[in-house]
Amino acid sequence: MTRDETTPADRDEAGDDLPEELRDAMPFDDDDAADGADGATTDDVEHEAEIDGTLVRSRFGVADLIVAIVIGFLFLASGYAALGNLVGLPPYLEAIGIASIPWAPLVVAVVAPVVLFVAAILVGRGRPSFDRALILIVALALNAALGQSLDWFTLAGVQLN
Repeated sequence: MTRDETTPADRDEAGDDLPEELRDAMPFDDDDAADGADGATTDDVEHEAEIDGTLVRSRFGVADLIVAIVIGFLFLASGYAALGNLVGLPPYLEAIGIASIPWAPLVVAVVAPVVLFVAAILVGRGRPSFDRALILIVALALNAALGQSLDWFTLAGVQLN
């Protein structure tokens, strides 16, 4: 028999050391458990808690900061490589006699890591730590895939002209 199935008299006999006002407290009814206090169903409830009428979101803790910094450095490395291509590729192409420079993929490759990192941080606001880390990792994977694609577009733009 679980604690919820016992009667108040059974709990008193068992030597329960709960305060008097909590001894007769009953668990939530099934209807109340399925719906939130404001009538919202459990599907509508996100990772937020309401304490004393104030909505409390997940805080950005030390672990979140460490994950954001580590993944931020990986984004930084990608942006640094793209910036190197933006600065170094045009003079190289001019030196070997190719006049047309594919500026669009070069510029997008520099801007993409910054935009994706900021977007991931903003999307992860108010979410639990695991969700934030997962969002950052997905953004990093998207950045890597986009970087590879932009490298190929740069090469294709050079070879077609």
